[in-house]
Amino acid sequence: MYKKITIVLLMTLCLMSMSVFANEAKDLTIEVNGSAFDTYDFEQNIDTPAVIVEGRTLIPLRKMFGVFDVEPIWNGNDRSIEATYNGVQIWLQIDNKVAIVNGVETELDVPAQIMNNRTYVPLRFITETFGVAPGWDGENRVVSLEVIVETEVEGEEDAEVFQLE
Repeated sequence: MYKKITIVLLMTLCLMSMSVFANEAKDLTIEVNGSAFDTYDFEQNIDTPAVIVEGRTLIPLRKMFGVFDVEPIWNGNDRSIEATYNGVQIWLQIDNKVAIVNGVETELDVPAQIMNNRTYVPLRFITETFGVAPGWDGENRVVSLEVIVETEVEGEEDAEVFQLE
């Protein structure tokens, strides 16, 4: 009898924790340069919100790299992603906690993952590797990023703030 009650209690706790996890991601806001960051996928006509896995924020790959005006390269054979920004090269592999940055292996807290047919990447790892430290407002559940994209104008380097579309 005690085993049945224990099993029911454990199942109830698991279900409750799963709903808390889902709400956690739903209430999260991401801002880039003070503007709300929309993760809507216009090509596929689906909403691809940020998710929280093991306390880490993951966002859709193309949207994350789009912030830096970078086109990631997908390798379907080994399910890996490569991207380069300002001389920094990143290599990630789905479900692999080891990333490679400029030829050096780096341990990730959470690997890139595929969810709902979308590739998600760890926001903090990508932004910090590309030189942008994310801010966190825990009270309002807002991740903020100040991103500057380097451009060249008439042979001179110039910096301009990335504007969301």
